Amino acid sequence: MNSEKKTGILLLAVFVIMTGLLFAGDLPAVERGAGQDQAAAFSETENHSETYDLPETQVREICVYVCGQVNSPGVYALADTARVNDAIEMAGGLTEAANLSGLNLAQPLSDGQKLYIPAAGEEVQKEAPPAAEGCVNINTADEAALTSLPGIGQTRAAAIIAYREKHGPFSDARDLMQVSGIGESLFAQLEDKVTIK
Repeated sequence: MNSEKKTGILLLAVFVIMTGLLFAGDLPAVERGAGQDQAAAFSETENHSETYDLPETQVREICVYVCGQVNSPGVYALADTARVNDAIEMAGGLTEAANLSGLNLAQPLSDGQKLYIPAAGEEVQKEAPPAAEGCVNINTADEAALTSLPGIGQTRAAAIIAYREKHGPFSDARDLMQVSGIGESLFAQLEDKVTIK
């Protein structure tokens, strides 16, 4: 066998060996990469499932007007689970003149509520119960609420307030006709828009 053939066979053998080594060296890397990809995919799946196991609960806010014997009266936004005590703290706490004897500090609050803190010797102003839906309570309504009624301006609203201050709460909505300036025709417009409860 001449030297050229020997050299060719030797080169071919080296080529086959090198190719085999390269292939053998790449295979574990491919397998390792696949294993890592599977582990990453599993980890992502785990994280994804954890995200949806405990859905977040939304906290609704309410606004409460805190006034009277507090250090910073004003309108405050609180969680809908807040209590009277929480509103007082939001308003900077109580003044030295505050009277808590008639207040329930654990009472839940409602949106739009007015929380009045009285001074010593002053009676607690109880918030009027809500009127029937869409109706104005003529026993508790202020001038602004009364003037929202048809045919009731500032003069008639003042007359209604003066009447109930003098005679006490209305026992029947028809008693409105006892107020100066309110006759049967006007009461007919008001009858389904007012309540005494």
